[in-house]
Amino acid sequence: MGFVDVIERLIMVPGGPWLAEDDKMKIVGVYITNIMSTGVVGSFKPFLTSAGLSSVEIEAISEEVRREMLDPSIRWSIPFYIVYGRKPYSGENEAD
Repeated sequence: MGFVDVIERLIMVPGGPWLAEDDKMKIVGVYITNIMSTGVVGSFKPFLTSAGLSSVEIEAISEEVRREMLDPSIRWSIPFYIVYGRKPYSGENEAD
């Protein structure tokens, strides 16, 4: 038997502080931009190296990506799915 009372929510997280309607999402956007520009860009290095790009080319691509991530005229976001539920109580079935 699976979970019951399953809830799924989609939250579009901004890539930067441009989402002006919600101050909390502005802060989240700043954090996401920082994480993406420092960690994720570097994680693509092995793939780019295996594709035959030189270190200089990889650094140039990385800088361009970072620059675009910080450009306020480019409004990007990341979909975050939040899913939660509970185990059914003893004797409870999903049809109830």
